[in-house]
Amino acid sequence: MAIGPSSGHVARRSMLSWLGFTALVGFGVTTPVSRGRRWPNPSRPSRRVCGSGRRVASPPMTLQGWSNGGHNIMTSAAPFVSLIRRYVLDYLACGDTSVCDEIMHPDFLLYMGGHELGPRDDVYVPAVAKQMEQFPGLCMTANEVMCNGDRLALRFSQHGASMRHDGHQAAWSGIGLYFWDGERLTANWALEDYYARRRQLADRTTNQLEPPAVAPWDELAETENPANEELVRTWLRSGNIHGQPHVAFDDEWDGHLCGPVIEVGETEVGETTVDDLFSAGNRVAFHMTQTGTYVGGAGKDDRLGTPATLRSAGIVTIVDGVIASGRVIRDRSGLFA
Repeated sequence: MAIGPSSGHVARRSMLSWLGFTALVGFGVTTPVSRGRRWPNPSRPSRRVCGSGRRVASPPMTLQGWSNGGHNIMTSAAPFVSLIRRYVLDYLACGDTSVCDEIMHPDFLLYMGGHELGPRDDVYVPAVAKQMEQFPGLCMTANEVMCNGDRLALRFSQHGASMRHDGHQAAWSGIGLYFWDGERLTANWALEDYYARRRQLADRTTNQLEPPAVAPWDELAETENPANEELVRTWLRSGNIHGQPHVAFDDEWDGHLCGPVIEVGETEVGETTVDDLFSAGNRVAFHMTQTGTYVGGAGKDDRLGTPATLRSAGIVTIVDGVIASGRVIRDRSGLFA
């Protein structure tokens, strides 16, 4: 299993210039993300935390050799999924930050917008509490869960009424790629569509909600698929990924035009870095950072043609060697941060 970095990686600095995340926290301190880290794998725990907060014995995580489209699957619900259930229902949906002591390591780090938000008590919890003050009835809906036992990805919707905007309501999507140490969360590569949220609050409009997953907490842990990982890695490094058939970006599924935002291509500033990527069965989750030239689609017309950085997180499904469907969330608010 992979675990996150230690608190030795945290060196405080102001993040007031971080446009994408100041919309969430209003204050906080971060450090730049160091890419390419690899973390050790501790042994699997014998117990898990279920969604009700009750500790129960964890079922064995053994491969039974059953076939699911040509891939073996694990036949018991993943303990990691039970932990994320508490993260969604007991912590975020209830607005109860005291749960963080139980489900997050003290050195927990949130990677977002090119920065690290952590450790848990000094930085992360106070920052999230700010959003909970702005959205006191904040809801979180699980749209998709994928897990291979060691890693988990969650696609979700957050929605609520902003007290800073006279109670106007907004709904926005996000994707998180989680690490754990077998008992608690240690790190998360995450993106939320703050650009869509900001537009809704400014225009007094409200996006529709994406359909919830029917049974997110019954998700089985599926085996990794290196071939699918390589296919997606090649796609990400091909340049602009917007426009991929059957893959929805940001909130364009709700009728909002998004566009490519930046041109990567063969330019002096064009570069793609895959920050994190893993698979579970026929699905692949990723987080990447691209630099290129801003081509519009996120306001800031005065910055057209200038260098920009676009971060993306997604989950795609592979069928017969091609990308058959997927969702991608991009940090359109942090292009110039």
